[in-house]
Amino acid sequence: MPCIFLNFFDCAMIIIVVLSFFFNFFRYLKIIEIKCYTTESGKIMLAPSILYGTCLYITLKVSHNTSLVTFHPIRSFSPVLTILLSLYVLRKKLPTRRIMFIILLICLSTSATSIIFISFNLLNFYNAWSYLFGFAVLFMQPTAFVMIEHRSKMIANYVLYINTFNSLGLFLIFDLFEVTFYI
Repeated sequence: MPCIFLNFFDCAMIIIVVLSFFFNFFRYLKIIEIKCYTTESGKIMLAPSILYGTCLYITLKVSHNTSLVTFHPIRSFSPVLTILLSLYVLRKKLPTRRIMFIILLICLSTSATSIIFISFNLLNFYNAWSYLFGFAVLFMQPTAFVMIEHRSKMIANYVLYINTFNSLGLFLIFDLFEVTFYI
């Protein structure tokens, strides 16, 4: 029974629906002040929402699979790539050496937690998917963050609200065309 539950439970969709519900509920109770969703703000945030939603969906789906062990060590370097993209695209200054050292230390230590399980055999079916998903997320997440910072001058709650609505449609599409791999 637990195996059936894990295969049919759509964690990503549930997270987005619950988040959307609470945003609207708190907005209705006037606990948080957020403007209504508009098509213009949705268009501004569409590309970053697609990238980040895809990244979130892949991460949640891979987390159910214990065979894809190289995914998390690769994905853990996204803060470094975010800084590099910010330098190039947004023309931001490089953080201090101390901050960069701390960020690299965190990335390396997070990556090292599962380094024991890594097999560098690219011909292995599981490793090929793991590398593919890991590098896809490694590039999608920083790109989404830099695009959000570049495109929007909105408050963080509103960006999350718009991203939630855009991701809801994206997750519906993913669920419609999902191919389940029993790895």
